[in-house]
Amino acid sequence: MTVDGVVELIKKLSEYDRIFIDTKGSNFLSLEEAEKFSDSFSSIKKEMFLVLSATSDLMTNERIMQNFEKAGYDQLIFSKLDETVRHGGLWSLSMKSKMPLGYFTDGQRVPEDIKAASVEHLFNLVMKPKKG
Repeated sequence: MTVDGVVELIKKLSEYDRIFIDTKGSNFLSLEEAEKFSDSFSSIKKEMFLVLSATSDLMTNERIMQNFEKAGYDQLIFSKLDETVRHGGLWSLSMKSKMPLGYFTDGQRVPEDIKAASVEHLFNLVMKPKKG
């Protein structure tokens, strides 16, 4: 879908509080790709959430976060919390970021598995990991 198509779709969905748009896969380890993505959506951006996967390693997520700091984002979403038992890297990212936590995702059902994020929940994931 083109950016113009996204603009039209957003107009049609204007009665909703939040519209999440899943983008095509891109290599956001590349600063150029992150900036190109951000520039493409700058005309429609109201609030940008940067989604970081819990299954990615800390260095990868840090690089993506750094690349989007210049491009711009307002909040973080940590996805795939259900697909890992190690959440310490997410804690580190949340402490390094200047942006608040927006949402967590922990399953394949949308929107049922999108939940408002909290530092307390993330802390509990790090300090009290599920067994087995």
